[in-house]
Amino acid sequence: LAILVIILIGVIGYASRTTKLPSFFKQDGTQKTQAVIESPIRLNPALKPEYKESQQKLPPVTYKSVPGTERVKYKIDSFKKLALQPLEFQVFNENGKAYAPADLKIVNGYKMHYLVVSNNLTEFQHLYPEFEGGKWKVLANLPTPGVYYAFVDISPEKEKPIVLRTTLSVRKSLGKDIVFPAVTPELASKAGAYKAKLTISPGRLFETNVLSFVLNKNDDLVKNFQPYLGNMGNLVLFRQGDLDGFFMYAKPLSSDQSRGLIEFSAIFILPGRYTAFAEFKIGNSVVTFPFSFDIE
Repeated sequence: LAILVIILIGVIGYASRTTKLPSFFKQDGTQKTQAVIESPIRLNPALKPEYKESQQKLPPVTYKSVPGTERVKYKIDSFKKLALQPLEFQVFNENGKAYAPADLKIVNGYKMHYLVVSNNLTEFQHLYPEFEGGKWKVLANLPTPGVYYAFVDISPEKEKPIVLRTTLSVRKSLGKDIVFPAVTPELASKAGAYKAKLTISPGRLFETNVLSFVLNKNDDLVKNFQPYLGNMGNLVLFRQGDLDGFFMYAKPLSSDQSRGLIEFSAIFILPGRYTAFAEFKIGNSVVTFPFSFDIE
């Protein structure tokens, strides 16, 4: 018995020094590993192994819309004319009950945000439907033939916020390959008489990136931008070729009117080319600047 006690003391001392146990102390000779929680963002098969590993370590995120075919019902969702379309629709909860304004929280000034983007990311609108006669109504400009993605962004009183994705079509698809915007030259975008210059730092995956915009008009700094949607601007990002899986708002950071500067932050979890639409209120009008850039 004394010999067994001496052996046991020796084993415990060895384990405390090496954090290992001899194989005869293991139940089945294998090591247990911590379960990996599946990321809510679908993994891109083209990701490098180190990207996949890093993505699995990310906390839960909401950079994704969900199919809304069963929850967003339009009176008409296919059109033949290229014009402003009077959209009428209902939005239902998971139990099939239609949302009324009283069922939704006000977020950034509105009960519902409705974003429409063409499937080639060349057309973008941010709209605010109104509720009338039991339906949500809004005018949307669909100026070119093809498919448009419509995103219903709501925060129900008794449920989690959600972005529901549906499609609208104008005439028939031309049957051609989708051509997305190229990288914006010098990351400078124009809208009428205004110009916005974008700087992204550090421009890397899985890090907090600062997206800084400097606004100009005729080479003079724009200093009269005004609050918009509860901040000094709004920035929506899409990943080219992944509109059915990726949707993200950048987080407002800061602004400095004396320098014509507005900043946002974003964490990119997938490599690829992104198209962003930056919205600023200048002189009582909302001006939208498109940008396309690569994150690798």
